[in-house]
Amino acid sequence: MNLLASVALLVSFPVVMQALRLSVLTDTATSIPQIIFFTGPWDPEEVVNNNRGFVPSGTEFRFFNYTQLDASARNISAHLELVGINGAYEAFRNLRPRALRVDLWRAMILWEHGGIYLDAKMVMVQSMSKWLNLKSQGLNLCWDDFGGFYTNQVLASPARNHDLESIIRHIVSNVQAHSYGDPTAKWPFLSITGPIAYTNALKGNGSNPQTICATNHGEGISHGWSWDGVAYDYPGRSSAVMVNSKKVHEQMRSCAECDKYQDLFNSHQLYCDEAGPACQLQGQSSLLQVYEAADSGGLANPYWSKVV
Repeated sequence: MNLLASVALLVSFPVVMQALRLSVLTDTATSIPQIIFFTGPWDPEEVVNNNRGFVPSGTEFRFFNYTQLDASARNISAHLELVGINGAYEAFRNLRPRALRVDLWRAMILWEHGGIYLDAKMVMVQSMSKWLNLKSQGLNLCWDDFGGFYTNQVLASPARNHDLESIIRHIVSNVQAHSYGDPTAKWPFLSITGPIAYTNALKGNGSNPQTICATNHGEGISHGWSWDGVAYDYPGRSSAVMVNSKKVHEQMRSCAECDKYQDLFNSHQLYCDEAGPACQLQGQSSLLQVYEAADSGGLANPYWSKVV
């Protein structure tokens, strides 16, 4: 590159960055894309096969393994900085339990792309059109009747949603403060990154998201599925629309790559800069290759995808 071209690039760079910033600030989508995001140490085909019969034709399932999850969080964090949310990736990396990282990531991925997030254990038993309006312009989530708060097992939103920004800010602030939640609460570990954190952020912002289902605990069999949690239609609560696969939920508690966040909470070891087990920073060397590919303009294998 000659000197004149270099000078021209330096002069134009602030203009390009300002245009990108304005694009991120103003590019608020008005409908929910037909993309279902999920993650975990699971076979993505099984999740797709469980749910494909209940989604509209053309729906894309996007699965992120833990390496891809980390790379995704890093890239989205740079975009969040353009709307004044700093330190999202650092907060993500400082959480020792994977479950808490995923709490933050699910809000980040929907803010970036829009779509639907489902816990891998969630199995649909009714058509998605019965409980979700893809033309919705706001954040959609379910109410936990047992806990008395919004749950984050199921989320749906257009991209660049301001309620999601509030949730991300709240969680990042909690992590930066090394919060261990309200010690007087029944489930303080859920108020750091989990459903109580989501609820507190939304209430603190005066938000009124769309409630699309009501969840509860219990056990049973529905549509051939043995379940240990259920989501009913809202507000009627007359029929199940999704259930928690008991099999997958049990695998979540015992798989080789899983960790028990309640044990880490009780041991005061939630954060990677605190004493405790080695943080599982998945795929360091492969992540470097992913980052180099991203910096060169082509993110290699950013996720697994299947359109049904």
